[in-house]
Amino acid sequence: MSRGSHYCCAPGCSSNTHTDLDRSFFRFPKDMKRCFIWIQNCGRLDLQAFDPMHLYVNYKLCSLHFENSMFAGMCGNKLKKMAIPTIFNNVCADVKPLLSVEIVSTELKADENNDDSIEVKLESDLNISDSTTSGY
Repeated sequence: MSRGSHYCCAPGCSSNTHTDLDRSFFRFPKDMKRCFIWIQNCGRLDLQAFDPMHLYVNYKLCSLHFENSMFAGMCGNKLKKMAIPTIFNNVCADVKPLLSVEIVSTELKADENNDDSIEVKLESDLNISDSTTSGY
């Protein structure tokens, strides 16, 4: 029984497990803060509509989007616990990748259309030098 192919969800990236056997594919983190960073950095703002567990189950980024310092060990098939993807060629040049983010507070606000929205205030504050591996 063969498993289905996995595809990288980064815009413009065509990596998949069927044709790119030398690449690793990584699930989005379950942690909301880190998941938010991954969404921002890869430029897939449409993914903000989903909770982290949905992204963890259904979306992956390939190893091309992580700097060597983000990998645990030499094989490139396991990420450090606080790994952040920062290599994206097709993301708008005006967007600077986030290295880390701390959600300081959230406020529920009503916008002009009487729809509820959440305002998120951010502060850079995570340490990505952690050498422990993640539970992906």
